[in-house]
Amino acid sequence: MRRLISSPRDQIALFITHLAEWGVPVWRVDVRDTPILVIPWPDADLAPLFELLDGLALFLTGGSGDTCRAVSVDRLSAVISSGCDVEPADSPIYVGYLDKAFEYGGWPKVIQIFRAKLLERSFVELRGDVGQEVLDEYSKNYPTRFHSEDGDWVWLSRLPAADKRAGSPYEGAHGRWIPGDPWGALACCVIITRSASDWAQTSKILSAALGRNPVDLGDPMAG
Repeated sequence: MRRLISSPRDQIALFITHLAEWGVPVWRVDVRDTPILVIPWPDADLAPLFELLDGLALFLTGGSGDTCRAVSVDRLSAVISSGCDVEPADSPIYVGYLDKAFEYGGWPKVIQIFRAKLLERSFVELRGDVGQEVLDEYSKNYPTRFHSEDGDWVWLSRLPAADKRAGSPYEGAHGRWIPGDPWGALACCVIITRSASDWAQTSKILSAALGRNPVDLGDPMAG
């Protein structure tokens, strides 16, 4: 009987096994019990990797699949230090499905997969006639305030008023923040490299961030 894959750890192990079957080595280190995976993918066709990673993201996010975030590798040190690439860690972030996340970060690409239930939206929408006491309480976490033209609604945001995304459809679709421990919210971090120089750059950053000199990633992309 095939064993059911019921935990994040099992799902990540299965993901690594699938890549190994394709001849793709995966370097892994756990930081605060959160897996950090480095995947060398020199093939121009990203579709097989994307499909596999999309399945992992769907599981790790808790079924929503829409709390993935990709950034450039120069933010990797912050992720290793804090569990999130923004500082402070409760700053607004923008997340989405994996295909949207893949539009950002360049190469090497750092993908953070967050547990959806441990993120909150970067805004709240309240009725315009809400009491001042309620409004003041929400404003502690959402200090920026917008009123609808008809006065029926109030939009409160963690973004500064000068940010053009504040109160926008983009914030509505993608804006989140982490109210608790970012390491609890971060289910997995995946770094994808596509060249030997990507691999070397990632190794150097990880060495510095982890305090291990050097982090020996080998050279799986040579040749």
